[in-house]
Amino acid sequence: MLSTQKILDEYQKILDNTDYKKIDNGNLNPDTFLFQNWHHKIEKGWYGFSLGKVPFIWAIILDEFLSDLDEETKGDFKILQIKLKYGGLRAYLNYNGEKFPNIQSEVDKLEKALFHKDLIY
Repeated sequence: MLSTQKILDEYQKILDNTDYKKIDNGNLNPDTFLFQNWHHKIEKGWYGFSLGKVPFIWAIILDEFLSDLDEETKGDFKILQIKLKYGGLRAYLNYNGEKFPNIQSEVDKLEKALFHKDLIY
């Protein structure tokens, strides 16, 4: 079962200790990492990922979330776009909401948790 809270609990200490004013991912690019892992799930005509300068831990959390989503839906979902907007994550996915009614509430939890005022620019 898809459990956003379980994923967030695992990484909460790292999120709490992240300095959002001084993000330095070194050579690690969250968009590249996610695109390499999930390019096959991006809906044709959409760009997939545009997170910009977010902490790399966000990419790890998203990767785990998408892995759980893939398992929950048996691969029956597509990524339209996942981006940073107004300091927070916005995830636009294509899935059968009637078949998987709990997914949107899990996406909402993820979006609410991955927000920081210092990322508003």
